[in-house]
Amino acid sequence: MASGTNTLTAATLSASDAKRGRPGVAALTRMELGKLRKRPMTKVTFGLGILAAVGFMVLVLVAGTDGSREAFVFPNIVEDSFQLIQLMGNMTLPVIGAAIAGSEYGWGTMRLLLATGVGRGTLFAAKLLALLVVDLLFVLMMAVLICVEAACSGWLGGYEQDLSVIDGAWVADAVQLFATTAGLLFFLVIVAFGVAMLGRSMAAGIAVGIGLPIAQQIAAVIAPAVFGRLGELMVDFFPNTSFQALAMRAGFDPAPAEGLLSPERAIATLVGYSVLILGVAALVFWRRDVPSGD
Repeated sequence: MASGTNTLTAATLSASDAKRGRPGVAALTRMELGKLRKRPMTKVTFGLGILAAVGFMVLVLVAGTDGSREAFVFPNIVEDSFQLIQLMGNMTLPVIGAAIAGSEYGWGTMRLLLATGVGRGTLFAAKLLALLVVDLLFVLMMAVLICVEAACSGWLGGYEQDLSVIDGAWVADAVQLFATTAGLLFFLVIVAFGVAMLGRSMAAGIAVGIGLPIAQQIAAVIAPAVFGRLGELMVDFFPNTSFQALAMRAGFDPAPAEGLLSPERAIATLVGYSVLILGVAALVFWRRDVPSGD
């Protein structure tokens, strides 16, 4: 089904190419979003997000204490909701990042699409932009759903929902939480996408994208024990260390900065890794022996 959809898209692009020249990034991004919308794993990803949000509410209402039920109201729940979003996104979004690249090679549709004359750089950028849109939509969907559930739960339970705390500073903190969560999840999507592009394998992208945070936690324990001070320096450059530095500073009651990397260094580390991964993946994709119009 998905392969047939990609074949039809390639044929359509071929006809369009003859009339108007190569499609641009915007057209290809819409095409990639259309393919993602029809793929079962995209529906599963968003479905799991909805189930997690609903399950969280049911767990609090059924098995929670009076204190936890009272805390599960809007706007109190906003900060905790992004922790759940981060957890679910870590396990699901890398799958989409790997699929948008690796499955094209597995089905053989990457060759067909490039043979229509689509530019490799344009296609690479379009896939990345489509992933960014999916990442933002996933975080927004789960955040809105959990907040609506919390508002309904507070209203039905008769708990006080203090909306007076919502002011300009509150909104700025909420936007920072959203941006931080979406950005950290997008880094894992980039890892999965880059590995899938390099290895032409969806399975490799999924394994590295989902397994990277777990592997870093293990390495963060072993490295200092084996290498001493050098191991501690190595851990400072782990993406997880930058994740913690940014996540713990985001929110309405951020953690003290002691022992954390500076935000500038954390962002620079993650951006550096992202540029390296995408740069190598783009270079390999550009030079790979797949027929195209380049």
